[in-house]
Amino acid sequence: MRLSTDYPLIKEFISYKRINEGRAASTCRNYSMALYRFANYLTEINKDFNNVSTVEIEDYVGLKLHNAGRKVSTRRVAIYAIKGFYKWLNKRYGYNNPANTIQRPFSGLKLPKAVTINQAERILAMPDLSTFIGIRDMIILMIMIGMGMRRGEVAGLNQEDLLFDGNQQLLITVTGKGGKQRILPAPSEVALLLRAYLNHPELLSVDRFTTTGTRILLISTGRHDIQPFDYIGENRRLHPARINQILDKYAGLAGIDTKVVHPHGFRHLFGQEMTEEGVDSLIIQSLMGHSNLDTTTLYAHISTRLKLKAIQAANPLTKIRNPISEFVKQMNKK
Repeated sequence: MRLSTDYPLIKEFISYKRINEGRAASTCRNYSMALYRFANYLTEINKDFNNVSTVEIEDYVGLKLHNAGRKVSTRRVAIYAIKGFYKWLNKRYGYNNPANTIQRPFSGLKLPKAVTINQAERILAMPDLSTFIGIRDMIILMIMIGMGMRRGEVAGLNQEDLLFDGNQQLLITVTGKGGKQRILPAPSEVALLLRAYLNHPELLSVDRFTTTGTRILLISTGRHDIQPFDYIGENRRLHPARINQILDKYAGLAGIDTKVVHPHGFRHLFGQEMTEEGVDSLIIQSLMGHSNLDTTTLYAHISTRLKLKAIQAANPLTKIRNPISEFVKQMNKK
């Protein structure tokens, strides 16, 4: 049965979440799908948004979704979407709010499994730094391991997001979930590699300018689904899914199970190392772009100096032997 999406109120609500609240595109898609499924269910039982009962909503998010094989995490998204939708309907159009007392299912806290330092070191030994692709891939790996960035944040970087200050320290403006930005100091290894990458002849020969005048940072190569004359600008941007393939490639070369190596595993390694080295939790939140309403106002203005100190002292790259790190150490001795 095809899912009907002809519900103007849902479209208006999702537009409100996206524009007024700045919710991420992925969140809006998940909420849309959850609400369209709910609306189709109401049609099946001859109900509409304004005459459904709390019991009927509970039956839907409980037994109905459970019998449909939906995971607890999926049911939780449905509950968040429905509760938010009715809260908005009540405020904007005066609808009753039968979802107000619906409880969210609890599945326990599931900690992501971190890639180990040993595994990260083995993976970083794999890229061929004599090639352009090897340099690009090493940058991706080091950014994720040494800065804790999400794969979408890495793929979304533009050259204009890089700022080398007077002391040759690299600052990177990162755009995270919901378009929220944060400024991160980069480890010396990342700064060194980016300089080599930006001056590489293969990159200089590519038209990376987007329609807004920015230049994409990490380019894709060898795509055959795009005509050569169109393989410029935004079309050259590396897709986030390609980052997973890059991780799989080097994990395989290093003899590591590809199921163990994933973007969030690197991100968790970064957070774990920061925590174990005693870095203040608010600084970790600021570095990783965690959104917490109780602490946002406290950590939003943490100085770059404190973040730089944390990055230099505790990022996982400080514990990993690789050619770039060894070169940086020798440079620092001079």
